[in-house]
Amino acid sequence: TFAVAFILKPDDAVAIGVIVALALFMQKIVWAKIRILGIEPEWGILQGADVSENTEMFEGVLMLRIETSAFYGNIDYIVRTIDKLIMDEESGGNQIHALVLDCSSVTYIDLSGAETLKEYLEVLAVEGIAVYGIYMHLAVTEQLERVGALPYLTILHNIREMRAALNL
Repeated sequence: TFAVAFILKPDDAVAIGVIVALALFMQKIVWAKIRILGIEPEWGILQGADVSENTEMFEGVLMLRIETSAFYGNIDYIVRTIDKLIMDEESGGNQIHALVLDCSSVTYIDLSGAETLKEYLEVLAVEGIAVYGIYMHLAVTEQLERVGALPYLTILHNIREMRAALNL
């Protein structure tokens, strides 16, 4: 915006700045980033699988981090992306039986997002995929409980619980 102000009129530069800022905001919020995770063996923490070649991955288990809050404007994208990642793993020969969702970055989920997620969790249950949520914020857990999603989601508090639940 600052550089454009020298070329255009200040009002036009501000308008362009607002449009660019809005576009960047929409990109971050609506097109949520979802990362494939593994366990970093030295520290025993969840880490992006693309960060280190030493990251432990497990047969039949897909671990993902949703890196933004979920709401009516992005939940469909989140669900489609998770579904695509599951299909990609299975087409590569890794038959998924457990999905772990690191929800540490999900500080809020609205009612529409929770209902859509519940419907997706029901589909995964029918397909035989157990879903685990780790590092879930209380507000998110309460919203999922309100819509009846918790029977389809096992809540874990730490890596030790996750390893025990998945026999890793």
